[in-house]
Amino acid sequence: MVKSLQEQLLKAGLVNANQVKQAKSAKRKQSKQQRKNKTEGIDASKLRAQKAAIEKATRDRELNLRRQKLAGQKAIGAAIRQLIDTHQLPINANNDEDEDDAFNFTDQGKVKRIFISRTQRKQIASGKLAIVKSGQQYALVPAGIGKKIQQRSTEALILLNDPQENGAVEDESYAQYQIPDDLMW
Repeated sequence: MVKSLQEQLLKAGLVNANQVKQAKSAKRKQSKQQRKNKTEGIDASKLRAQKAAIEKATRDRELNLRRQKLAGQKAIGAAIRQLIDTHQLPINANNDEDEDDAFNFTDQGKVKRIFISRTQRKQIASGKLAIVKSGQQYALVPAGIGKKIQQRSTEALILLNDPQENGAVEDESYAQYQIPDDLMW
């Protein structure tokens, strides 16, 4: 049988038993240290992998929330367009001055104008009709539909007069004066 190098050196008298024990002890300590370092290396890599997985899950959740929010906004926009398309009243766009009047209103700080009939003007003033925005166009819809649109998006509703406000006078000193129905600004 082949003897180990330590046994051969011990037999030859080149080393003593004490030196053999020290060498075995040092070898055992070194292998133990390597196993410990290897275990720590594995633990560190596992921790990094877990941290990366948690970060990825967080990013995925945020991305998913953004996608859901965008899909919700698209659904609301589609519902508003459908309400406007199904309930809008015709607006005279040929600028026929004899039949229709120009109606001025503000949209995002700018004065806009549409041409509507005198009947539609009275209905807007009394709160029976509302002006809504669909894309770059304006439409007249019944007040109930205007309120539904306002619930979904306040930006789409341009003008909806409150019928209760029309009867109230803000300043008592002007209560004796009537406001003409055909007042233009």
